Amino acid sequence: SLLEFKILNLYGNRLKGTIPVNFANLSKLEFLNIDKNHMQGNIPSELGIKTQLTFFTVEMNNLTGTLPESLFNLSALQNLSFAINQLTRHLPKDADCFLPNLQRLYMGINNFDGPHPASLSNATRLQLLTAESNKFSGPIPLELGSLSQLTYLSLWGNMLTNVPGNHELSILTSFTNCRLLEKVVMSQNHLNGILPASVGNLTTTLLELDLSSNQIEGTMPLALANLT
Repeated sequence: SLLEFKILNLYGNRLKGTIPVNFANLSKLEFLNIDKNHMQGNIPSELGIKTQLTFFTVEMNNLTGTLPESLFNLSALQNLSFAINQLTRHLPKDADCFLPNLQRLYMGINNFDGPHPASLSNATRLQLLTAESNKFSGPIPLELGSLSQLTYLSLWGNMLTNVPGNHELSILTSFTNCRLLEKVVMSQNHLNGILPASVGNLTTTLLELDLSSNQIEGTMPLALANLT
């Protein structure tokens, strides 16, 4: 019976049309991959009842509209990707408040705007977060520095700024708490201020820090030489 169906992998085909709402009837579904097709329309909010789902990815399609808030209620999710589509508007302000097991979140190359939700920091097991090439604006939430498992962060190509009133680029100080970081890409934003001396306290696991094409000023801190 399809009611016992657990894995559906449709990656890399030429499927078109909309994502069927009745996927929500597959009560045991754990893995759903529709990457690299020609799907259109919205992501059905009904998928938010798939409480067993651990892997959900719809990368590289032509999906539009806003993200259903119900998608962020899937507490078993470990991998969530809707990158490289045409999704729009704000992310839910409570995004990731109810995703305690999420490890990888891919949302780059869409048309999201508004603030980057501070609530993402509630996904305490998050290891990888990509939100590049969108229209996010406002300060990068300092709360991201509480993601102790984070290894990869990509925020390039947005309109993100420093925390208002902070002379130093305070997000870098926040990241000193992320001791597993390997790569941070925040190029092509509106980051300003000076590089803090605390940049030298970033983890020794860090392999790449990309802050190119921003509005950072001042002198280069000698502490940068500590990144060895």
